[in-house]
Amino acid sequence: MATLYFFNTVAAADTDWYTLENWWTDVGLTTQASSLPSSADNVFLLSMPSNSGSEPTVNAITADASLLFLVFPITVTTIATFNYDSQNRSTITGDAIFNTSSVNYNGMVTGDATFNNNSYADVGSTVGGNVTLNNNGLIIGAIVSGDATFNNSEITNVMAGAYANIEGTITFNNPIVFTFSGENYPWEGASDTWVFNDTHEWVFDSGACNRGYVNGNATFHNNSANFNLATRSATVYGDAVFNDSSFNGDVVTGNATFNDSATNSNSGYMGTVQGNGIFSQTSFVGIDWISDILGTVTFTSETPVTFTISDDIDWNLDTTGWTFDTPGQSWIFNNTAHNTSIINGDVTFNNTSYNSNYDGNTNSGALINGNVIFNTDSYNLGRIIGSAIFNDTSSNGVRSELNIPSHGVDGIATFNDYSWNFNNAGDGSIFNDLSYNNGQVNGDAIFNDNSSNGIYPDTFLAYGGIVTNDAYFNNNSYNYSLSTVDGTSYFSPSAAEVTIRYNCGGTDPSFLISSPEIVYQKGINGSSILGLL
Repeated sequence: MATLYFFNTVAAADTDWYTLENWWTDVGLTTQASSLPSSADNVFLLSMPSNSGSEPTVNAITADASLLFLVFPITVTTIATFNYDSQNRSTITGDAIFNTSSVNYNGMVTGDATFNNNSYADVGSTVGGNVTLNNNGLIIGAIVSGDATFNNSEITNVMAGAYANIEGTITFNNPIVFTFSGENYPWEGASDTWVFNDTHEWVFDSGACNRGYVNGNATFHNNSANFNLATRSATVYGDAVFNDSSFNGDVVTGNATFNDSATNSNSGYMGTVQGNGIFSQTSFVGIDWISDILGTVTFTSETPVTFTISDDIDWNLDTTGWTFDTPGQSWIFNNTAHNTSIINGDVTFNNTSYNSNYDGNTNSGALINGNVIFNTDSYNLGRIIGSAIFNDTSSNGVRSELNIPSHGVDGIATFNDYSWNFNNAGDGSIFNDLSYNNGQVNGDAIFNDNSSNGIYPDTFLAYGGIVTNDAYFNNNSYNYSLSTVDGTSYFSPSAAEVTIRYNCGGTDPSFLISSPEIVYQKGINGSSILGLL
């Protein structure tokens, strides 16, 4: 067995394998070979050979120079090795090893092949046996008749087509990270049949998308996404983390964490999280950010979370199972936005937004467990378990020819400005300014300033307000026609002033308080200058 070196020094134009003068016995090219290589010899190629004769057979061959292409078939008994950026562009009958940045370029290796460093099997090439990939070795669309074993730690921007022609089993032995960066590098394949013997993770960045099936956990950065517009079937079989402005538009089978401005939907394409959803943001706009989460929903912000709903958006999300690491969550409704579901937290309604209807029979509809503020022309048609403040011309309930309260505010309702009550309000409710009660206060009520129980003149309503217990009338407040106080009515400054105010301009001269007794200031019970009612 001899070791021979090929280099064409005699005649630059003569690169023939069968020219004896191109062969040397030492790497320094000082001693000419006495014979051509045989099947028992090891050969090192230091320049690119051609072949005018039959297919050579050697024990081993090494392409050991840059830009050296093997362009004719050769048979090796042991191994063919490619170093630097050399390439196999023909057929090697036997096994091969590719090192550095060498390539199996449209070439065929009939046996097994190993790719080390940054070498790879390019599109159009073939390996008839098994493939082993180490370091950053890759398969990029090559046909592999056997198995492919990856010992890599990271694979970057290698798309699904790279693995499509591997006929055997694909196995990853080491912890592996698949990274895709940029819109031109989506993942559109499936990895469900791959074998992972260690941890594995998928990372998408800068507009790259998962459009296929990912087995393992995935992280999305910048404006990347889990989304396939054509098939709507992109799936992460594992947990997912969405950062920056990334989004989930299809399916995550495990848990999903959303950070920064990441969402579980985009432009109407709604994502599904089959596990739990975790949100670290402090503020949210609209409802599209959450879409469909089948497990629990948790907010991990260190400050209270705020939800803002505007336009004509319907908040139809049931927050019953939502968990907040920092208490104090709140909702703000603007324009004609409205709530039709269960909210656990404090709420502010502005403009003409509203808390919609609540069905007590089915315990469904608009229910707020918290304190609520109504501003401008906003109003409440649902149920509030807590206190409520009504400002401007907002209202609890809406005008009706029949005073039939349904739900309203379980706790104390405070009415300011020219707001009004057409529904239920809780014990201790307060009316200030020019506000009035044409609904029902379930318990005591306090009327201050120019507020009233009922309103004069009342050209629309057939029934006045109801107070089921005591009513306290202060300042210039008053009780109007057909309004009812079931308990004791307390007046200050005087019942006489109240009487004069009520009867001015009225058609009914009677004093319009149906309570069994009137108490002028305190300590006087039964009769006053008005007599006994």
